[in-house]
Amino acid sequence: MAQRERACPDGPDAGASGYADLSADARYLVDKFLARSLGYQTRMLALVEQLALNHLDVTGLRSPEQLTNEILDSVERSLT
Repeated sequence: MAQRERACPDGPDAGASGYADLSADARYLVDKFLARSLGYQTRMLALVEQLALNHLDVTGLRSPEQLTNEILDSVERSLT
C-alpha cells in the first residue's frame, strides 16, 4: 500500500507515530483506519475534480503564510 508508506515514512520521524511498537492487532486496526480514510479522501477528491470545485492541495509542506497566500489567491481567482 503505497499511500500507507507515506503515512508511515522511513525517514527520521518514522518512529514518531509509535506504529512499529504496536501489537499485530493494533497495527491491523490502524491499517484498516488508514485504508478507509485514504479511500474516502480519494473518492472525495475525484468528486471535487469532477464537479470542478475549488480546492487546496495540502499534501505538501508549506508555512502558514504560504497556505494563507494560496487560500487568498484561490478566493480572489474564484471572484473574478
